[in-house]
Amino acid sequence: MTPEVKRLLAERDSRIAELEAELKEQREEWLAERERLMKELDTLLKHCQAYDQRIDRLKFRIQKLNMKLYGRTSEVLEDPVVTEHDLFAGQPPATKEEKKEEAKEPQPKRRRGPRKPLPANLTREPVVIDIKQEEKACGTCGDERRRIGEDVTEELECIPAQIFVRRTIRPRYACPKCKNGVTQAPLPPRLLPQSGAGASLAASLIVSKHLDHIPLCRQERIFGRHDIDIDRARMSSWLMTVSEKLEPLVGLMKQRLSGCFVLGADETPVKMQLAKRAGPRGKAVKTCHMWVYHG
Repeated sequence: MTPEVKRLLAERDSRIAELEAELKEQREEWLAERERLMKELDTLLKHCQAYDQRIDRLKFRIQKLNMKLYGRTSEVLEDPVVTEHDLFAGQPPATKEEKKEEAKEPQPKRRRGPRKPLPANLTREPVVIDIKQEEKACGTCGDERRRIGEDVTEELECIPAQIFVRRTIRPRYACPKCKNGVTQAPLPPRLLPQSGAGASLAASLIVSKHLDHIPLCRQERIFGRHDIDIDRARMSSWLMTVSEKLEPLVGLMKQRLSGCFVLGADETPVKMQLAKRAGPRGKAVKTCHMWVYHG
C-alpha cells in the first residue's frame, strides 16, 4: 500500500469520526429540545384543563342566574300526590300488636342454647368439595387413602319463592396403614361464618328490610310459616355483620363522590318509634333523617 493511499484512508477515518461526533451532538440537542417541548405541552394541557373547569363554573353560574331571573319562583308542586314525607307510601299501617312488639323494652341478654336443626322437609342441594386426585395418595407409603367420613355444613339459602338448604360435604381421607393424619378439603369462604345463614339469605333480608320496608318482626313471621325458627335478634346480628363487610364499598362510593364537581343532596325526615320514652315527659317518637347524595 502506497503512502498516498494510506494518507487518503487516514483522512477518510478522521472525517468519519468528525461526522459521528457531529451527529451525536445534534442528537443530544434534538433530545433536549424534545424534552423541553414535552414539558411545554404538559403545561399547556394543564392550563387548558383549568380553563375548561372555569368555563364550566361560569356556565353553571349563568344557568342559575337565568333560572333565578326567568324561572318559576314558586316551589309548590302542582300535583303533590306523594310528598317527600311519604317515604313508605302504599304500605299498610302497622297494627297495634305489631307496634307493641316493636316498642317492647329490650330484654336482658340470655345465654343461647344450641342452634336448632333446619327442617328436614326443606330441599337439600348437596355440594361436594373433594380433595384432588393426587392428594388421595398417602404421602408416606403411596397407597390410596380411604374415605373414613365427612363433615357436612348446612346453610339456609333463599331464592325468590323458594327456600332450600345448601349442604357442603367435605369427605375426610386417612391412610389405614400408616395412620399419619386425616386429609380434607378446606371450607370455602363464607359471608357469615359460624352461622347457618348463606349469602343469598342475607341479601334477601337486606332487600326486604331496606327496599321493601318489611321489618324484621314481620320477616320472622314469614319464616315461621315455613316452620323455620329465626328470631329477629339473630337476623339483626347478621345484618350488622354484613354492614361491616360493606364498609369498603361505602368508602369507595364516598371517595368517588368527593371528586364530583357538583354534588346534590336530599334530606328526608323519618319518624322512628323509640323502645322507651326519654324522661317522664319525653316523646316515644324521634325524628331521624336520611341523606341521599348524587354526584
